[in-house]
Amino acid sequence: MKISYTLVVYILIAALSAFRIFYIIGGFYALAPDETYFWEWSRHLDWSYYDMGPMVAYIIAFTTKIFGATELGVRLGAVILSAGVSLAIFYLAREMFGSSKVGLTAVILMNIVPIGATGSIIMTYYSPQVFFWALSLFFIHRAISTGKAVWWYPLGISLGLGLLSHHLFFVLSAQLLLYLVLSQEGRPWLRRREPYLAAIIALDMFLPVLLWNIEHEMVMFRHATGLMGRDRSVLLVFSEFLGGQLGVVSPLMFLASIYAMILSAHRGFWKGDDRWLFLFTTSVPVLVFISCLSFGRRVEANWPVSAYVSGLIAVSAIFHLREEKKSWQTWIAAISVVIALCETSVAHFPSLLDTFYSLPPRLDTTNRLFGWKELGKRISEIRKEMPVSFLSSRDYGISSEIAFYTEGQPHTYCLTVGRKRNQYDLFEDINALKGRDSIYVKFGPAQLEPKVQSLFESVSPPEDLVIYKQGRSPTVIRRVFTIFRLYGFKGIPRGEELNTY
Repeated sequence: MKISYTLVVYILIAALSAFRIFYIIGGFYALAPDETYFWEWSRHLDWSYYDMGPMVAYIIAFTTKIFGATELGVRLGAVILSAGVSLAIFYLAREMFGSSKVGLTAVILMNIVPIGATGSIIMTYYSPQVFFWALSLFFIHRAISTGKAVWWYPLGISLGLGLLSHHLFFVLSAQLLLYLVLSQEGRPWLRRREPYLAAIIALDMFLPVLLWNIEHEMVMFRHATGLMGRDRSVLLVFSEFLGGQLGVVSPLMFLASIYAMILSAHRGFWKGDDRWLFLFTTSVPVLVFISCLSFGRRVEANWPVSAYVSGLIAVSAIFHLREEKKSWQTWIAAISVVIALCETSVAHFPSLLDTFYSLPPRLDTTNRLFGWKELGKRISEIRKEMPVSFLSSRDYGISSEIAFYTEGQPHTYCLTVGRKRNQYDLFEDINALKGRDSIYVKFGPAQLEPKVQSLFESVSPPEDLVIYKQGRSPTVIRRVFTIFRLYGFKGIPRGEELNTY
């Protein structure tokens, strides 16, 4: 009986989506600080935000409107967008290489590598970014392969929605232009109006973000450029970036992706195959761009995730379409998949690793997801003693987490002393709370900062909330929060405004 790989893909996507929904409902992990931060954005809808465009806030606002301000409500968008990414990858790979097996394998790889699996549950602006990235690749390939001008218009819309999701869509736009310039099939389109109309559509959709930034001192762009200053040695930061790629993609799968990208260059440039040129120009430039940024500071491992959309399609195509299949290559491919699957499984269920080895919290990448529910519960208890107090921190992650997990989900504040700017500075004016008391939280054990203490009339002794690791090591401390009761807020003196972005 002939296997319908398209049907297999549909069943796989449905099964993965169902698993992810039940996994979120199961409450294995609390929301990450970035997730609650973006949820806070969704409670203050605007044309743009300090860090990024508004797409992630709009999606969370929509899903929480239906499912409530719950973990599922916040994360459901990631599940849906991940399913969309898988469909876009499948159809793109199938049309490029005329093989449903190539598409199915690319979908499997995208869902088993740690960064792909994590992005299907954790809701950040990378979820819409990767979705619109994959969708844009599908539309431009469809436009060129069919020769039909109508496909340029959904491409313009997809690029516009991508620009509302992440700055890197400017890089994707440059990559697509590079492909059109280098491609024999794509170059004739440069003499037609449709690609330029697509660009106009995208920029027109981005215009509200630009106007918002003009009104707010271009904070989004100043923040983005502020991330590029150097504060450590080039070698150290680049090594961390490279190590991060080995972790988020898995070691052998990362090496396979690099090999596939290099082979794409050979087949695209030297053999004149437009399919491989397309995969090269839509993966390597963004990976190189972000690698160069790592020569400065603050390059997170998940930044180049979009490069692996084309990269993993190339890996799949090389495996299925090679002329001679050697047994050792098949074994390496199988081992690569097993390693990626093991990493992803442990990330979902840490107890699997605890059976053999208790990972120290400082090495546990999921450690930042623990303790927030307990913190919210304790603050809820303290609020009963201080009913008119406001909740605050100097860390936007703490402020947003306690906003989500404290009973009643109250508005919280991020004190504007001794830190860089963030979106909280564009919310309500904290000086309207003069005279009120505050419950203040920071990572601990720690002392209260003198600048914070100077903003209040008096302070009670701190309280440490200790979060222990469960399982084989119940006495191991995961993290500590320090809670302060502050009385008589005097307001932030004018002239103390933050200038760093």
